[in-house]
Amino acid sequence: GLYSSNRNKTYSIKVSQLMGQLDLELPPKEAARIKKYLENDLMWSMGLNERILPNFIYTAFNGFTGFTAVNYLSGPLSPPKNFLLGETQTLATFGAGAQLSAINKIIRDPAFRTQSYVWYKRGGGALAGQKLIDTATSDLTLRRDLFGLGGKLMTWGMSKAEVINRYNASITGLVKAEAALAVLLGKDSKSMLPSLSNPKSAAERFLRETIMMSDEAYFAALKRGSFTSRDKSDIMSRSHSLTQGLTETEYMPKIFSNELIRPLTLFTRIATSVTDNVYHNVIRASRDLGDPTPLLRYITAAYASGDAIEYLYYNAYNIPEENFREVSTQAWDTLMRGEFLGIFQIMGEIWGSNTPI
Repeated sequence: GLYSSNRNKTYSIKVSQLMGQLDLELPPKEAARIKKYLENDLMWSMGLNERILPNFIYTAFNGFTGFTAVNYLSGPLSPPKNFLLGETQTLATFGAGAQLSAINKIIRDPAFRTQSYVWYKRGGGALAGQKLIDTATSDLTLRRDLFGLGGKLMTWGMSKAEVINRYNASITGLVKAEAALAVLLGKDSKSMLPSLSNPKSAAERFLRETIMMSDEAYFAALKRGSFTSRDKSDIMSRSHSLTQGLTETEYMPKIFSNELIRPLTLFTRIATSVTDNVYHNVIRASRDLGDPTPLLRYITAAYASGDAIEYLYYNAYNIPEENFREVSTQAWDTLMRGEFLGIFQIMGEIWGSNTPI
């Protein structure tokens, strides 16, 4: 906890140690400022911040938003749409080669299929997917009554889509990490790594910046020539969290912990993590490192996913594509069509008359 004594506002042992370390490493004025921010952040993350409105307002608001989220997420198109968006991030971050290799390994290697799921669960993938749904629905799906049962059934498809997305991202990241380690060990020259950059530099950057392996784990893996089970769990955890997003407070802006705002932040939470991933592993790779392949993968996957989602909507609702277009777009297309056809009409009239062209 934050305090060992709530009455005297005395910090707990671990918080006191952290505050003392700040006093030792920073100038007094700077330490005081950082400690104030830290205490405020800890209070937000632990739910200790004071409520400014009566409890029944929070309860009513969370109930309404939770019910709305359950209904929205229960749509038949929500799971496939979520699956396509998640796979777009996985493809952009790890590449088609790693994805295909991971799928091939899952199909052909029963031992890897079994063990990888154990590593995946240790990495928190299964729990993170359900946590995202529970957060969005204000924990309505956790209630032990008919409302909770209904919420669980209505969001079953979305929960399964989350699990599949995170598992795919986890094994794809692991397969690419193993390929990167092989490159660093001289066993492979460029497998699954950008051909426009130095293979060993790209491999090191992937493990240390994208997967964020610690110095200790990274150099130990190089010396050993392989990853430990703990390494693999950590790699899979990082792979699904950076591509599919997390709901934990420490990964989100502090305002997202507000009880009135939290239920409204399902897609904002995903977008926050996804935006960070796209910037660091797609845009920065192209801008700073001169490697356009992640950006090309992202553009291609985003376009294909968007087109597939459009196709799903058109066919699911059996409504012509024209009805989904904005009024301004329809008006412009009608105008252009009229101008285009009008030219040929005028030319035909002139051609069939005695008027010279």
